Amino acid sequence: PAGGPQNDGAAARHVLASVLADTFNTGDGAGVPDAEAFGRYAAEERFSAGGPVERHVADDDVLFGHKGTGVGRVENQFSAAQAAFEQALLQQPGDAVARTGLGMTLRELGQFEASVDQLKKALECAPESPFTHIELGLSLRRINRDSEALASLERATELAPDNARAHFRLGQLQAKLGDRSRAAQSYRRSLALSPGSAEVQHLLNAVEGKRTAIAPAEYIEKEFDDFSANFDQKLVGSLQYRAPAVLASMIREARAEPFPSVLDLGCGTGLMGVELRSQAGYMVGVDLSSKMLEKARDKGAYDELIRGDIVEALSASGKLFDLVVATDVLIYLGDLVPFMQSVAEKTIPGAFVGISTELHSVPGDYALLGTGRYAHGKDYVCGVAASAGLC
Repeated sequence: PAGGPQNDGAAARHVLASVLADTFNTGDGAGVPDAEAFGRYAAEERFSAGGPVERHVADDDVLFGHKGTGVGRVENQFSAAQAAFEQALLQQPGDAVARTGLGMTLRELGQFEASVDQLKKALECAPESPFTHIELGLSLRRINRDSEALASLERATELAPDNARAHFRLGQLQAKLGDRSRAAQSYRRSLALSPGSAEVQHLLNAVEGKRTAIAPAEYIEKEFDDFSANFDQKLVGSLQYRAPAVLASMIREARAEPFPSVLDLGCGTGLMGVELRSQAGYMVGVDLSSKMLEKARDKGAYDELIRGDIVEALSASGKLFDLVVATDVLIYLGDLVPFMQSVAEKTIPGAFVGISTELHSVPGDYALLGTGRYAHGKDYVCGVAASAGLC
């Protein structure tokens, strides 16, 4: 508690790291969970002297803010965390830890410009914090200020050349900008510092042109957790994403009567569910991302939502479906044979199956693109579906 007994630096670091154990707990793709990374950063900044530490009045608000953000991932109460960080900063405006936490929280709330502003202010207080430079780079990337994001992430790797997370995030941006060679270097450096990340290995395979059968679950989950806050706005508003509406229209043209049992694989925020609700009896949605499922639940279109791998969920289901849809799901699957076979096993005779994917013109069945997503040949998709008995 504020005004309580003093602790030595080592004890304080241990306590704070424990308190922050569930903060931003989504994993960062480089073998170091965001919670652990933030805990280390906060502990090092606040207790770097290593001697007796006197806790300040604002510390309780800062810790509550961190905890609130962790809870917010589950209960969507980031506003409570925002209020706690802001209260802490009223008492200690120069607290770089609290301001960095506020910037991260604002990003989770979809307030990207405000997030950038707070993270820049944090860097005014602690200009050589690699952690804050990484977070600033991530927020800048969300609003397509890529040149600034690149500079911030490059600075993070200069300040912390042995930080796997910094190299990973830099690699992601370099890949987005089309610089595959430098992206591969960053990914390799990240893996050398923190071996074993399936996500980083997948993205390295992608920029090196190596083909694999499927994207790792941790990559897919993190990809969609990261973008759930403004997913609908960005896809439907900015990118004019129309796949659910187009597919639903095709289904209605093919069959006017309702489908008693519908399965939406990779349901995301529920855009497809909203389109199909009037034509569905019982509708189930499946997705790997818990944050996407929160958004889908808010739309109220589904009778049941399941968090899990789509093929595993299909195999485990005891139901048979009249309609199965999967929009923008196959871009995370290279080999479509297990998927098509599972769909065939869980559909009634005469069922409808609606899918979308990215087509490629290169000869062959499928390719892993530099983006980390898969594209398929049209003949391959039709051939696999026919072999499974779906057409």
